[in-house]
Amino acid sequence: MIIYLSKDVHKYRELLMDNKDNGRIEDLSKALTEVGFTALFESETFHQILVEAAAVIFSGTAAPLLGAILGAAAPRVNGVFLSYKQYRFERNVSNLINVLSERVDTLESNYSKLNSKVKELYQTKVVEMLLDSIVDEPQEEKTRYCADAFIALMTNDANENTMSYFFKTLRELTVLDIDILWIYSRLSDINWDDIQQKHGIDWDYIQIVREKLVRFGLLFRKNDQLRDKNNDEIVEYLLKVEADSKKSKPQGVKLPRTIKKIGHSESYGITKLGMSLLKCIGRDEDAQSN
Repeated sequence: MIIYLSKDVHKYRELLMDNKDNGRIEDLSKALTEVGFTALFESETFHQILVEAAAVIFSGTAAPLLGAILGAAAPRVNGVFLSYKQYRFERNVSNLINVLSERVDTLESNYSKLNSKVKELYQTKVVEMLLDSIVDEPQEEKTRYCADAFIALMTNDANENTMSYFFKTLRELTVLDIDILWIYSRLSDINWDDIQQKHGIDWDYIQIVREKLVRFGLLFRKNDQLRDKNNDEIVEYLLKVEADSKKSKPQGVKLPRTIKKIGHSESYGITKLGMSLLKCIGRDEDAQSN
């Protein structure tokens, strides 16, 4: 077994070096597929391989960041006991690498602009948050969302609390939740028929999802907003009535016409937080409608 692993690791190193000139993460993904995650993760020289991989794939600017991502991934596999969960995590890491390869120029550009404090935050805490988000994620599409958010949030304004809240929220959402959020953003061509055909759900389930998004602060109920506005108008009206009643010659106060009747059906709108989340995981409209 040790000889087998040693050969695999050697093959992995050769694959990386053979593809050194193109400097892209997809080569790492291909190498991982050909060699197999298990052999790499079990090898005693895995850490060394990670360092070499980071140096080969990136021009140098973001190499420590990639090394942190892959290095943090290794011990997580040892903690996964069920084979299907291990496969899921391996698949998600491979998908993550592919997404990073597609956006490597943006990744390196954003990372190079970070100050030393935020770079340290990304190499440690944020990398852990990213991997925690995909370690047991059954929906492959969400791996792309996590990777896109990882890059989009890479600014000097980043802090641990904000990043933790964002990735925690993203972990709690499903692809269906996010698709429905896209509809309310008006930034996509996706429609309700697309949602029902893609996910095989009815309107009762859609209503459940919309209420979930309200609880997460990503959607708001328009009726609630209207109700709050009506309450403010009524309070102001009552204050005017009280003030008028104290006059020696009350003139009366008319009920404001701005008070509107609240409908029985519920309608929703997207919040600023919801829009911010979509901008971080943004896809082009063609991808959204598929």
